[in-house]
Order: sequence, then C-alpha cells, then structure tokens
Amino acid sequence: MKKRRKKTGCLHTFVALGGFLCLIIAVLSISYGIGTNVDVVKKIEKKLIMPDKVPYQEVVISEEETVQKFYYQQLEEEERLVYREILDGIRENGKEIYVHTSDAERANAIFQYILKDYPEIFWCDGTITATSYEGEEAYTVLQPTYSYSEMAKGIMEEEMASAIEECLVQVPEESSEYQKILYVYEYIVNTVDYDMAAPDNQNIYSVFKHQRSVCAGYSKAAQYLLERLGVFCTYVTGTTSTGQNHAWNLVKCDGDYYYVDVTWGDPVFQEAEGGTVFLDEIGELSSVMQVKLLRVLQEHEIRPVGGNAVVPVNVRFISATHRDLPAAIKEGSFREDLYYRLAVIRLRLPALRERREDIAGFAGHFVRKYNQRYGRQVARISPAALQSLQAQPWKGNIRELENVMERAVLLADGESVTPGVLGLKDDAEETEQMEELSLQQAVQQAEREAVARALALAGGNRTRAAALLGVSRRTLYDKLEDYGL
Repeated sequence: MKKRRKKTGCLHTFVALGGFLCLIIAVLSISYGIGTNVDVVKKIEKKLIMPDKVPYQEVVISEEETVQKFYYQQLEEEERLVYREILDGIRENGKEIYVHTSDAERANAIFQYILKDYPEIFWCDGTITATSYEGEEAYTVLQPTYSYSEMAKGIMEEEMASAIEECLVQVPEESSEYQKILYVYEYIVNTVDYDMAAPDNQNIYSVFKHQRSVCAGYSKAAQYLLERLGVFCTYVTGTTSTGQNHAWNLVKCDGDYYYVDVTWGDPVFQEAEGGTVFLDEIGELSSVMQVKLLRVLQEHEIRPVGGNAVVPVNVRFISATHRDLPAAIKEGSFREDLYYRLAVIRLRLPALRERREDIAGFAGHFVRKYNQRYGRQVARISPAALQSLQAQPWKGNIRELENVMERAVLLADGESVTPGVLGLKDDAEETEQMEELSLQQAVQQAEREAVARALALAGGNRTRAAALLGVSRRTLYDKLEDYGL
C-alpha cells in the first residue's frame, strides 16, 4: 500500500505542473511587491491545483443491503459510508474510488472487510493502492487491482450461475439451519478437490467452475451458499496450530455461533459425538468420500488435511442402501475394505410389497406428518383408498408411498383420503392406455403428470417442485411452458 500525506491534487503530473506555476507566480508576485504576502501566494496555489469538487464515489447501495454483514457491523457510522463507497466502486470495476476519509491505512482495512463480507467479489485480487490527501477537504483515492474486466466478470458469473442453482435447488425450504450447513459442507467436500495448483483458488470461481480450490475458495463458497440459504455465515482467516495460514467460517445455528472448517473439519461426526450417524444410500458415496469415511472408521478420528492435529470421534454408524454392494465392488464403484468395515452386522429389510400388512401403519404416519407440515386436518384413509394402496407394487418402496401420501394430504377434499386423490392406477388400466399411445406420447404424458404432481406436492412452490423432480429451476420453467401448466 502506498500512502502520501499533506499533498494537494489528484494526479502526480497535475501536482508537478501546479508547483511549476506556483514558482512563476512567486516570481511575479515579488516583482509586483506582494512577494512577502505568503497568504496571497497560498490562496493562488490552492486555486490552481485543488479540484473545485472532489468526485466522491456515488453510493447506490442501501443500508439494508449491508447491515447484516458481519464486518460492516463492526464499523462506526462514518466508516460505514466509506464501506459503501468502496463497495459501489468495486462493483463497477472503478479504477479510482474517491472516499470520505483521510486515513489511507483505514481505507485499505475497510476494503479487506468488504472482500470478507462479499465472497461473490471474485474479480478483485485483494491488492490495492490507497493514497490520502489533506487540504481544505481530506479524502482518499483507492486504486484496486482487478483480475478480470467487467465483460469477463459477466461471462464468469453466468458460468457459475448454473452450478450454484443446481446446488441450492436441492435444499428443501423447511430444512433447519443445521441441515443447511451440513448440506453445504457435504456438497463442497463431494464436488471440489483440494488442489494448490488450481486456477483462481482464492475465490468462488475455482469452486463452482473448476471444482478445484484451496481453503480460501472452500470457505468463501460455503459463505456464499449459506447466505443464499438464509444462514448467517462469515469468512475468517488466521493461522493453524502448526503456523499455516488458513481460512474457515463462523456460522450461526439455532441461536449459537460455531466455527465450521470446510477444508479440515467435519461437522457430521462432531455433531454426533457419543451418538449415532445414519448414512443413507451409502452405495451412492463418491470415491473421495469413501476414502475419508474409511479413515474415520479405522482410526476413530478426523485428521486435518496437511496438518498434524487430529480430533477424536466416538460414534456408531448405521448405513443403508438399495444397491447390491457386492456387485458394486466387482464393478469397481465401491471399496471392498469399506464394505467389510460397515457390514459388521447385516440386516435385510424386506421390500414394502413383501410386507403389505405394514402399509396401513406407514400411510397413517405420513398423513399425520404432512397434516402438521401443511396445516391440514385429514383424519382418516377411506377403506377403498387403503385397498388401493395395498394393491400397488411399490417399486419405489417407502419413499414412493410417502410421496403418494404427501400428495393425498394436499389434495384431500375434507377429512378423508379417497382413491381419487392418490393418483394411482392399476396395471390393467396402464397397459390399456399404453397400447393407445406412441412411445413419444407416453413419455410426454408421463412427464406432464410428473411435473403437475410435483407442483401440487410443493404447494405451487417451483423451487421445491424442481427439487422433487431432481431438475434445475430453468428446466422446470421450460416444462411448465411446454405443457401449459
């Protein structure tokens, strides 16, 4: 950072020219008998080289946009104006940002606060020249270094947008703060490789575009996603116990503040300390996560990447999957050593179609669950509806039954679930309809029904409907338009 005090003017060349003019004025003044009047000379000098009006950065950002930011909250009122001036200038890729302070060092500190509060500012590399000026009006001029032009920035933002939306759409709106934190943690761990050589590894572009980053990129991406999900999260930097520079996050969960280390920590196991971790669909675990889970099972500890300190964990694991894991081992998609670590006691849970006597109990449970969620008053399942439920093949097992019952609770007209709101068809009816349709028509009809059903299940919420269908919001919008829904 460069700092210059008690100089007037905005540009070096202008200052030099002003000094030369002052010299001429001084000579002329002596010639005309006013050379001993220092005040007159100073007034002439200021008139020549001081701007009539300092071109301060226009502030467009409102107080409401910044007031929730952690580092913004640490500032006094006057510094908050400087914060918003700098932020507006950075967003415009401003070459020179004029701000209301004469303290260049403090202006630089506020600039760094902004980069911590706004992880989406990936086009600024964090270096800046700050020069202060004192005179009749004190101010500072900042000259940030930008890694990308405004045009390139726009293209890169579009490249990241689809990955970000694909991530966020998978989070149910009713998720708790802890569930959102856990989801973001697992998303980054499962999709992003730790790579010191990754390009742009100090910002979120490395995470969402390249899927390779380091602790700075990891933590900024976590902050950005959690803020989008409505969870308080900020970016923190410091050193580890071994003296390494490191970045992590401070989050607010259920009223309390916690540190989350997306790079080294593991909130899944630490939260379950002394209890049980249920690993659903273990067969879908990525190869990277399989290695990490195996290490936890073998060593009963979490070992930081690149560090010496370890955190012991004491948890019991229960896992479940619908896949044939021995077959997956032969295919090379599942580790054999992990399988034997998990399969100490193996239980086979019969498919729902093999225990039809349990369907009534499950269906009743789901009615109560979704009554509470949606504020409905469905009291019973009619005998005809129950008979229809027990006759279904339930190829999707308990999840399929739950989806059907959620829809039924939403569409029920009155206190009873009737066959009409279940949306089920028997095999004979489906066969007859298929004979009358071409393959393309059958696919379109099935797709239209699936979209309509998801929209009904989501109560008209398109984000949740897209999550139920496993597609992006853009894809859902296209389907709604195609089918006139």
